[in-house]
This record gives sequence, C-alpha cells and structure tokens, in this order.
Amino acid sequence: ISGVLNKSYNLKSDINIKDENIVVINENTYKNYEKELFEVLAEEKISYMLNLNDDNQAFVNTLNLNDKNFISLYSNKLDKCYIVNMDTFKNDKKVLKELFEKFAMSSCEKLGYNIKQDIRFLFTNICDKIDKFSYDLLIACYLLDSTRNYKFDIILDELFGIILSFEDTTKKQVQLSLFEAMDETSNENIIDENLAKGISLATKAIYISKDIMDERLKNDGMLDLFYNIEMPLVPVLVSMER
Repeated sequence: ISGVLNKSYNLKSDINIKDENIVVINENTYKNYEKELFEVLAEEKISYMLNLNDDNQAFVNTLNLNDKNFISLYSNKLDKCYIVNMDTFKNDKKVLKELFEKFAMSSCEKLGYNIKQDIRFLFTNICDKIDKFSYDLLIACYLLDSTRNYKFDIILDELFGIILSFEDTTKKQVQLSLFEAMDETSNENIIDENLAKGISLATKAIYISKDIMDERLKNDGMLDLFYNIEMPLVPVLVSMER
C-alpha cells in the first residue's frame, strides 16, 4: 500500500486529521469502542464510507480497495475517524449486524458518496428501513455538471487537492456476506497506518464537501431540487430496483 499523497490542503478548507484521532477497530477491540461508535451515530451529522468486496460487481468500489471490507465513520464533533475492519470479524458477526442496524436507522444525518449502493447493501443484508441518508457528494456533483467525470478521486483532487493512491493488494476476490463464513485469506487484509490515514482523509473530505456543494447548488438554484427531490428519491429507486 503506497498510502496517501497530499498535494495541498488549502483550496477551500484545510483537511487533516491527527494520527491519534484515527481508530481502526477489529473483532478483538470492538467491544472497547462499541459505546463510542453508538454515541457518534447519535450526533447530529456524520460522514461515512462503506467499502465492500463484490464478485457480482453490484457494489462500485469507490476507493479502488478491492480486497477490503470496512465502514468508516467521521465525527466532526470529535474530529475523529473510526474504521471498522470487517475482515477481522470471523467469530461474532452479530455485532456487525447490530452496528449496521444502528447505522441504517439512526437519526443522525449521514453524508456519503454514491449512497445508492450503500442503501442497496443495507436493504439486502441488514434491514428494510433507513433514516437520514441526506447528502450524496456524487449526486451533488452530477447536478452541477452532468457532463463531467465525477469519480471520487477526481472530486477529492478538484475540491481539496488531495490525491489518494492505494496499491491494489487483492489476492482473491471474496464476496462479502455477514451471514457466511469469510474466506481464510480475508484475515490477511489488514488496514495499516497509511491506509487508515487515507480512508480517514477521504471520509472527512465528504463531511467538509457539504458546505461547498450547498453553496454551489444554491448559486445554481438547485438546492431545493437536491434535498427535496433527488435525495428522497434514492431509497425509492433502490426499492424499485429490488
């Protein structure tokens, strides 16, 4: 993993996060952070990233980390990012399901990128109810200019001057299911310090992007369209597709 190349942090807002505020959680340490995670999900607003393996290619891998399964949650209140490494949960997947249920139905605003696929995962594997998936950076960019290429790395570069470069360490593609035993190779998929830093910066960038996108959408007269039509339509479309 080559880690993170930070070109600059001064276009719209400084984006950095202290190493001590990046927490990677595995099966053995989960109980130590469970209460803290639930407190984060009770905040007014958070950003998140969900990264999954998927042999069927129904899940587009935003960060091109095709051998990792994780969810990251960024708390602006604490300026802290929690990364739950799902690949390490081999004996107790029940706690993962409980976390995802809490995540799906919590009343905090959830800010993400390409959230349609995340909601599809939740509807298929976790529960049939969600709440407050209120902001999608991808949809906001599409409304502003539907002719552009808005891959996540391009957005990060254009908004914040951040370039994420992750080496693909895939040894074997493994489709994720919370209800099936994971392949033994999954245990080798650790999240090291460099990778954790990159995930954290990306997750925080989604949070900070909201104010920038809101201003641009407002200037173009599309703020109401985004929040009152486009965003409520996403779970409806997922339900229709299912």
